[in-house]
Amino acid sequence: MSIKDEDFFEIKLSGEMEDIPFQENKSNWFKRIAKGINTTTKDKKDSPGGLWEKCPSCKYTCTVNELHENKFVCPKCNHHHRIGSAEYFEIIFDENQFTELFANIKSKDYLQFVDLKPYGKRLEETYAKTDLHDSITVAHGKVNKNDLVIACMDFEFIGGSLGSVMGEKISRACDYCMQHNIPFMIINKSGGARMMESAFSLMQLAKTSGKLSQLADAKIPYISLCTDPTFGGTMNNPIVHSLYGMFQTRGFSVLRFNFRGVGRSQGMFDNGAGELSDAASALDWLQALNKESKVCWIAGISFGAWISMQLLMRRPEISGFISIAPLAKHYDFSFLAPCPASGLFVNGEKDTVTAPEAVHTLVSKLKTQKGIAIEHKVIPNANHFFQDKIEDLTKICADYLDKRMTREI
Repeated sequence: MSIKDEDFFEIKLSGEMEDIPFQENKSNWFKRIAKGINTTTKDKKDSPGGLWEKCPSCKYTCTVNELHENKFVCPKCNHHHRIGSAEYFEIIFDENQFTELFANIKSKDYLQFVDLKPYGKRLEETYAKTDLHDSITVAHGKVNKNDLVIACMDFEFIGGSLGSVMGEKISRACDYCMQHNIPFMIINKSGGARMMESAFSLMQLAKTSGKLSQLADAKIPYISLCTDPTFGGTMNNPIVHSLYGMFQTRGFSVLRFNFRGVGRSQGMFDNGAGELSDAASALDWLQALNKESKVCWIAGISFGAWISMQLLMRRPEISGFISIAPLAKHYDFSFLAPCPASGLFVNGEKDTVTAPEAVHTLVSKLKTQKGIAIEHKVIPNANHFFQDKIEDLTKICADYLDKRMTREI
């Protein structure tokens, strides 16, 4: 006796399986009978007991319930797992009691923006996937019986990006706090401005800054809580500014720029293809303005270091590079075989984002290649962001650049 898959599907739904031979019945136990099963992000947090979660830092595995009971902090190494607004509200507000504010405000695709897909469609998919209203949620509750308004960003909603809705919610929250004389907290985890809203997203910086200034004038306490991930990347990064000045004072025509998306934000293209395209376009534009230039260098920080090294492989005119805090643990650098130019790697001794050992392994492989000279500097007691060590970092990079330019000019 034989039975077609579609027949089995109908029989299984009706429960009529007694007449099917046991072995044939058994062979279909592991067949998937329904496709396209999706669970919203909001629903995923209520995972049943028995499911496991691995710590990204120490690799310790525990149940989801155990992690939840420990406030999403690893029981072994105290690593703080990434959580969303719902989890933050549950932890901070008394008995998880709060009132959500301005939930009726939603983003719209006024510009009819299209990248890999229309922005309007991206919004619809994100609403369905996350069950969130936007990249920030504002709520009013009590902490130790004291009123507090919290605006918490959600990185799962298009990378927690700043759009017109986020700017409006923060502005209204400031007005609400001034009206009711309540302290205000923003929990930050963002990948930067939302590119799909263009100038509308950029306008939010002035808008929110003005409202926060009014909050300060009214003597209303404001707390800014920076959480993981908040290091997505920005042109206003102090390291970027220092490198920009270093190259500029040595006669270079310099361009600093940000990418379409960062981290896990949905503005990012698969495998960094979009960011690499941006970097190539930026270099094309810079070269068009400096057609007589004979020297070309590139520098990248963290995720940007990975993108800059890919650009190095594709553009033979690049004669030198500076790679700072490369994410050697997170991304594959094996494409540097061989590496086409000499350069400098710099990382911090206390980097907890990418272990120094991972960078050392990468550099050791490159140093075995012939025809290039790779230098590697480790700054003592420096973290991934070179906090309080930016002057030391800039001096190392400047000394290396001066040495190379003296030798090559």
